[in-house]
Parts: sequence; structure tokens; C-alpha cells
Amino acid sequence: MPLMNDAPFVGRGDELETLTTAVADDDRVSLLPVIGPTGIGKSTLLSQFVGKCRDRDYRVLRYDLKEPSSVDQFLSRLLDHWGDVHPSVVPSNNSNTLRDLTGNIGRSLSKTSGVETSLLGAVLNSFADEGDDGNPDITSKLLELAINTRDASPTTQFILVIDQLDETRIDQVVYDEIARLLREIASDAPYGVTCCVGTRERFYDLTDPDISELELQPFDVSNVRSYLNALGLDATAAARVHDAASGSPYFVERIGQIAADTRSVASVLDDLSTIDSERRLMLEERFLATLNDFTQRLLRETCFLPELRPRPVAHVLEEDITEVEATLRDLQRRSILTRLGSSKGNPVYRLHGLQRDFLRERLAETDRTAQHARAAGYFALELANTRTGSSKELLTEDGIKRHREYMTAGVMFEYHLQQLPSYLDAEERVETIFESVPEQDPSPKDAVRGYFANYRHYSITADELGITPAVDADSIRSALDTRPEATEHAQPLTGAAIRGLRAENSLNHDQTEVLIHLASAAYAAQVVSSTAEREELVKELATQRERLTIEQFPDAPELCKLGRVVIDFFTGTVVDDEDSGSTDVWETIEHEYGVTYNESHVLLDAVRQTITCLFDWAVIEGAMEERDGRSVAVGSHLDEDASIEEYGIEGSLLQNLNSPLFLAYRALQPPTTEELDELSHLWSKLEARFADNGVYFLAALCRDIRKMVVDPITGETTKEHVGLQLMNAISFEKLDVVNHEPAATLVTIVKALEGVAAHDPESKEE
Repeated sequence: MPLMNDAPFVGRGDELETLTTAVADDDRVSLLPVIGPTGIGKSTLLSQFVGKCRDRDYRVLRYDLKEPSSVDQFLSRLLDHWGDVHPSVVPSNNSNTLRDLTGNIGRSLSKTSGVETSLLGAVLNSFADEGDDGNPDITSKLLELAINTRDASPTTQFILVIDQLDETRIDQVVYDEIARLLREIASDAPYGVTCCVGTRERFYDLTDPDISELELQPFDVSNVRSYLNALGLDATAAARVHDAASGSPYFVERIGQIAADTRSVASVLDDLSTIDSERRLMLEERFLATLNDFTQRLLRETCFLPELRPRPVAHVLEEDITEVEATLRDLQRRSILTRLGSSKGNPVYRLHGLQRDFLRERLAETDRTAQHARAAGYFALELANTRTGSSKELLTEDGIKRHREYMTAGVMFEYHLQQLPSYLDAEERVETIFESVPEQDPSPKDAVRGYFANYRHYSITADELGITPAVDADSIRSALDTRPEATEHAQPLTGAAIRGLRAENSLNHDQTEVLIHLASAAYAAQVVSSTAEREELVKELATQRERLTIEQFPDAPELCKLGRVVIDFFTGTVVDDEDSGSTDVWETIEHEYGVTYNESHVLLDAVRQTITCLFDWAVIEGAMEERDGRSVAVGSHLDEDASIEEYGIEGSLLQNLNSPLFLAYRALQPPTTEELDELSHLWSKLEARFADNGVYFLAALCRDIRKMVVDPITGETTKEHVGLQLMNAISFEKLDVVNHEPAATLVTIVKALEGVAAHDPESKEE
């Protein structure tokens, strides 16, 4: 059933303006392809364009190809139509002469080449020159007609509109020669002659300056609403109509046409059998039937993915990336895929909604599950391959780029994980994904676990990309953490660590026993809940504190001092300060290490002054406002659908993801030489002050800050240079403070605890 001739024209106003402007511009182009898949609205737009051109007194010739069987037939029909529309330019004798010329040359070349056809392939190959017999070439003759037609216009403009150039409906040899003819006409066309072609395939080079492509996109809901309003129908059903038509303008019009006859949109939506039958027939004949087996498989096994990029698609298909890249390029040439842009130098494509929904309807839920699981597996591998070990990189632009790639892979992993069937819990989702992920070093599963444990809080969540999470992040993290000790409570895990310490002899006996007391205190502070439990814990902590003496542990005096500070800190966290009567932790610090509360504030003030010198605090405050309570500010571009439409989800994240982790570089500012001199002097004064007071570890700390942070920086330099200087200057191994107490004891403990659980003798025996 044909569409209504008087159907309202909506949703293509901008595209119509683009075409009419391109023709009128002084800096005009000679070939205007209007490209898109079947049903996207090319012919409707071209009809409106022809009307606009005629309103402006341009000379226009519109010609629909109608599946010519040969180039001769194409030219013959075109010239006949040209003569009918513009008889003063193409009198019948000229038309016959040109038609005879094409036929004679075609037959002559067919004989000499041995080709059993009268096609003009050989003629069109020699367009640039005259033939051997001195006859003019076809391109020149057609351009001569176009110039004559242009000159007959009061505006000296001629627009040749050719519609329905479709590779799947024309013999390939005929299509190739017609396409070549159109390219040559466009290349040689003089000012005032423009060729506009409605096509499904790209038969031209997009980099050619004489060509300006207009690729049509599906309708959005607002376009459908405008269309229903124009028909006087119920526009509140726009979203349902849009979904039923998959955004296809053709099927939006078909639904509108049937609804206009029945005066009820709801009745059409309740029974879409007619629409579904037409859609199935059109797509089977003009979509699936035109694809080879590999291309069909590629689309079928990736149609649930939001966007197609060569590497993830090759991973999902387990195929060579070269063949995948070539197939995706061909699908884009045929306007089955739309190119969104690039991601890390690779093209990003999206399948048109009509074809996508058609493919999805033919697949089972297991197919959807497999596609998202394999895509998630690909991003697990990406996490492993982009993982970086040093947070110091966040002080450089290149470092932030690497971290953004890493975090983007984490976002995309969760995106696909959340798309798995709702009845799967977190453990089942993780198991489904990783059953097809190959083992490698570094481990993809460890990389994903590291992302969820350390970075996910500072990244984009699935719901910010329009996905309703089916499982929460804690459940995912728990499902990823399958190590035996991860499912145990802290107390047994601490016991395993202590057994490992004793087995390795990393610490002496007294140091190990003190650590046992501190581990017990940490565990108790973690699990306490009721008031009664808190009161009991305070008493227990006091008892443990009394035991931390040099008399009790003569071989761990420094660790006892540090332990008393730690226990007083835990006490303060579990009771109300006003009512507890417990020792203030600052009093303990002053008693044990001679650092007064005022001295600590002097130190903190110097730290703040250094930060203010190296970082713009206004940028930090502005970034905090941007976050608006979120753990991450995504950037204004990612908040807009336009960015995702242009670059794809991953590409938009790579450009716009703006984590608080990146805040240091954003706020970094190059200091002046005078500011650096003042800072160096400040830290020198503090070093001398703490040394005079006998607080040697703080004196060493001040010396480290001056020597490693302040002095290496060059004044009046670039932001990137400051970041590199800071990143390369700070070295834990070169710190002087680690040689003084309590830092020396802390370092000893940290080194001893690294990996001791893996050496638990009991686990070895098991």
C-alpha cells in the first residue's frame, strides 16, 4: 500500500535547509549525495528539495532510476525524460542523436572487446577523452545539456536529481558504470550545475571537496510527535509509535496512514500485524538477502551491542580483525551502519534501528546474553591491558589519558554486565562473563576486581548511561573476589597473617605479639554495634593499652609507643568524646613523641600553603560543585545525548570522563620562582624548629618535602612540566623520614605484612 501523497513533511527541516543552502552557496559543491537505508525518507526529502528549487526558479530535472538493465537504457530513459521536462533544451532530434551515439559506441566497443552485451562499460572508461573516431564522450555531452539547461534558467542554476540508486536492485556492472558516470559529471560540472543523488551506497570519495554528503538518521520521538500532531492524531502515543516503527520514517508514515483511516492510533498499535508483515518482507528482500554469510553472522551476533568497533566485534566473533574491519567499512558504505566517529583511532559504528530490531526479533535471549557476556569479557581484557600501577601518573596529561582509558573499560564492563538477564545474580553474571575470557598475565579478573575495589567509586555508573542496574556494585565486587580469604571475617584473616609473620620471622616475638593486640583492637572496633558492646570494648581497649609497656614487651618499645596511639584512636572512634573520659589521641601523641597540638597545626598550615602554591584552589572548589554529591563529574558533554550520538558510549567516555582522580592535574598551576623560594625557606625553618625541639622525625619530614617536592620544581614553567617534576621527584625509597621513629617502625610493619597471608603455614598444610 503506497504512502499518502499529501503526507505531512516533518522531521527533515534541517536537512532540507542543508540541501538548499549547499546549492545556493558561493562555495558550493557539485555532488550532493543523500544517503540512508530503505525507508529512511530519502525520496520524501528529495521531493521537498525539488519543490524548493522550483520555487527559487532553478531549472530542475528529477529522474528515478527504475532498475535499468543496461547503461544504454539508463541514458536513453534519462534523455527522453530530459526532453519531456525541458523540450527547449533537448529537442527530439538531439535526444535521438545522443541516444544513437551511445548505442553505436557501445555496440562498437562490445564487438572489439568480445563482450556479448551493449553495455557502455568501455565507453564510460574513456570519458575523459574523445573516442578514436572523434566522437565526443558521453560526460561532455551530458554536461553540455546541463549547461544549456542552466543557461535557460533566470537564476542560472540547474539541479539534476537522481533517486533510487540502489546497488542491490541493479546489475553490478551497470551500477558501477552509472556510479562512475555520476562521479565524472560531478568532477567536471561547472558553476551552477549540481547533481543530487538519493542512494543507499557510498559510490564516491568523502574526501573529495566537490562532494558534500547528507546522511539521514531515523526519526526521534519528537519527530513522531510532530507527525501525529500534523495528522490530528493522538500525539501522546508518539513513543509507542516510534518504538513500533524502530524510528523508520517510512513505517511511522504507514502507522499514521492506517491510523488516519481509522482515526485511532491505539487500535493500530494494538494490532501491528500489517506493519510487521510489511517490515519483515522489506527487510528480508532488501536487507538480509543482499548480505553474504559472514556479514549476516557479524550483524546477527553483535546486534545487541550499543555500538560496533572493530576490536570488540572481532573478540565477540572470534574472527580476524582485518576481515571484520573490511566488513564494517562495507556496511557503512551501504548505509546499513552509521559511523559515529572514532575511539582510540578506530571507527565506531551503529546499526540502524529498523535493521537492528529486525535482527533482534529473530534471536533468542541466550543470543543477547552471549553478546553482552563476550563484550564484557573484551573490556575485562582491556582493563588488564590498560591497568597502571602508579597514582603519580595522575599528575600528567598522558597519565590521565591512560587512567581514563582504564576507567572507561571498567564502565563498559559494568554496562554490559548489567545488560545480562535480570534473573541472573551477580555471581552468575561474573561466571557467565569469565567462562569465555582467556587466562593471561595480568589477570583480567584481578584487573576488574581492582577497578571495582579502588576506582569504581570515582567513575561513571551504569545508571548514568541510561541502564537500570540489576545488581549493585558491592555484589559485583563480592562475586569477583573469589579468593578463599576474601569470604572470611577479619579476625581469621588476621590470624592467618600473624601465622605467616611468625613463619617468616619478619618481626621478633615481641613485635608480633603487639601486632596481635592491635589486630584484635582493629577487628573489635570494626564489628562493634550496640551501646553495651561499645562500653565493653572501651574497657577491653584500656586493658590492652595497659599491657603495651616496655616491661611487657622489651623487644618492641617503639611499637608499644605507636600501639598506645593507635588504641587511643580506636577508643575515640567508638565512644562519644564528651562522655567517654578517654585519653585524647593528641595528648598521647604529645606524650609519646613530643609533638604538640599547636606544632601539628603549624605543619598542616605549611602543607596547605604548599598545596595552594602548586594547585589552584578555585578549580578544586569548582570541581566539587560540579560533582553535586556524585562521586564523579562526567563533564557537560557526556551529560548530553549529542556526545554519545557523535562518538558512541565508549568514545564519549574517553573524551569526557572527568573523575575526581583527575582533579590534581586540572588544578595544577605553575608557581613563580619567588613563590618557590618562599616555600623552600618555610620548610627549612620548620626543619630547624623541629630539630631544635628534638622531634627528629618531623624535622626529617620537612627536609623530605623541601628536597623532593619544592626544590626540584622549576619556576615559571609549564603545567605539564610541573606535573612531570612532581611525579619523578617523589621517591619513597629516598625518604629520610623512614629512618626515624615512628616512621621506621611503620615501614617495618608494612613490609612484614606484605603478602604474609600467602605464606600461612596452616593453609600450606591443608
